[in-house]
Amino acid sequence: MLITKEIMLKGLSDNGGYSAKQLSCLGTHFNQNKGWKLRLIGKEVSNRKVREFLALKNAHINGETVIQKLQYEVKQLKEENSNLKKSVAILTKMVK
Repeated sequence: MLITKEIMLKGLSDNGGYSAKQLSCLGTHFNQNKGWKLRLIGKEVSNRKVREFLALKNAHINGETVIQKLQYEVKQLKEENSNLKKSVAILTKMVK
């Protein structure tokens, strides 16, 4: 997955920054020189690393663990998947 400006904005904490753990997910270090964000945009990283980066948003502020955030994300994805399956079933009945 390509890192985009939108991904970077979604991962921005309520305090307007990123944690060292977040940035390590994207393959960079906490104390980078000027222009580090621009160098990240367009870089290819795994979908998993992007999910981890986003899951860590605000974790350094409110003490949530990555596991808690990822568990919540998994729950949301399961609900979305369930809704999608229901929609497919309804559409399938309509087509028959």
